[in-house]
Amino acid sequence: MLRSMTHGHASRRSAAEQHRLDTALTALFEQQIHFNQVLGLKFTGHGAQGPTLRFDMPPELIGHHLYGRLHGGVISATLDAMGGLALMWAIGEKHADEPATQVMQRFSRLGTIDLRVDYLRPGLGQHFIASA
Repeated sequence: MLRSMTHGHASRRSAAEQHRLDTALTALFEQQIHFNQVLGLKFTGHGAQGPTLRFDMPPELIGHHLYGRLHGGVISATLDAMGGLALMWAIGEKHADEPATQVMQRFSRLGTIDLRVDYLRPGLGQHFIASA
């Protein structure tokens, strides 16, 4: 479980500054990472537990044409994107006293080092929700 953390005893960023960070993070995730656009990933918000995202099931993402199952590569890519989004959210929470521009700068060094996915059941449905 992720918890809100700040380093030191500085105060949390203002609501306006938090809105700037949320807007910048959404733009980065949905518009600047073009592969997320291909998958249709939408950052739907965050709560005490962390961020969530959603995507629909268009025919282009079907991996098994007879059963209409979500392609395993889409599942893997979504998990990878969700991991990155969760890390960005946690960094924003850890540095809650910093302005949005400074927090966004911290994201420039992030990248996946390793990823393993065990497929436990097929992806079936009209849309999917991922949370961290």
